[in-house]
Amino acid sequence: MIKIIKTKNLETDFLKYKDVIIDENKTTFIVGVSGAGKSTLLKIFNGTEKFKGEVTYKETYIKDENYIKLRRKIMLIGQQCFLYDLTIIENFKKIYELRDEKMISEDKVNKYLKMTCIEGSLNRKCQDLSGGERQRVFIALMLSFKSEVLMIDEPTSALDNETALKVVGNIKKNCKEEGITLIVVSHDEELVNKYADEIVRL
Repeated sequence: MIKIIKTKNLETDFLKYKDVIIDENKTTFIVGVSGAGKSTLLKIFNGTEKFKGEVTYKETYIKDENYIKLRRKIMLIGQQCFLYDLTIIENFKKIYELRDEKMISEDKVNKYLKMTCIEGSLNRKCQDLSGGERQRVFIALMLSFKSEVLMIDEPTSALDNETALKVVGNIKKNCKEEGITLIVVSHDEELVNKYADEIVRL
């Protein structure tokens, strides 16, 4: 099994971590008490948080990486979603344009939205959606970029239990099919027990 992300003697100004290993093409859940540094660890992995120690991605120190390119390889979906006050399809087009990438077809847009249990017109305005719907549209959008590693911080915080189980199950299935390493921070023990291939406890 390839170890895609590894840390050694990792710490920040406020936190000190045990050494962590993330296996490639697996679903790893990161769990721990509030304040243990779960969200911060995800930010460290994709170069958005300062740290001391060593973090390697595919045996390369991430401090030697171009961070813009790194964040496209190791994508982080945080607890806050970022959507424009536009329609669903216009948000896809806008963000693809900003990333200077070719827009995918509407069929593929619907495919990713279906994974996150979003159905209906692509012309619905995002500002009219509920918080949970906006979160799922944003996750679908990020899924569509097919990063090498996808990290999601509390993906079900605004979802009911049934929808949460379905969405995370669909995301895991998609990542397995696409060869994407999935890392999830969650406090939901049912999700962890059902979908984790590996568990990192902080």
